[in-house]
Amino acid sequence: MTTYYDRAGVQVTSHELVVQGQRYQLNELRGLRIARGSASPAGTICAILAVLFVLPGSCSLQTSAWTIGLGLTAIGVLALGAAALIIRRLRPRPFEMWADYQGHTVQLYWSRDERVFNAIRFALVRATQADPLTR
Repeated sequence: MTTYYDRAGVQVTSHELVVQGQRYQLNELRGLRIARGSASPAGTICAILAVLFVLPGSCSLQTSAWTIGLGLTAIGVLALGAAALIIRRLRPRPFEMWADYQGHTVQLYWSRDERVFNAIRFALVRATQADPLTR
């Protein structure tokens, strides 16, 4: 048995994938695919609020205090836009690995760390290519 990856609760061998104690036989995995998970709802909410901040400011442009309205709108949009960008940077969309296993679609693994995710994905590809029973 050859080990292709063994770190942080994930082990890829020539016969199986083990993730946090859950074992998947490689010869029973079908349709291996990767996807990106959903974005953080907090970042989306900030982006929506930034857009909503424009509406009251645009209404205030028709009054005599248009400079105050414009200034408040600009501050709100900049603050919420910056918050949305920071949240998206700190909480990136996760990378997910899915497959069909014993008749069910299962999520094999997910991570926000692209480097670790790709190391596991490539180890799994090498393991399935090395073992003729998994083709």
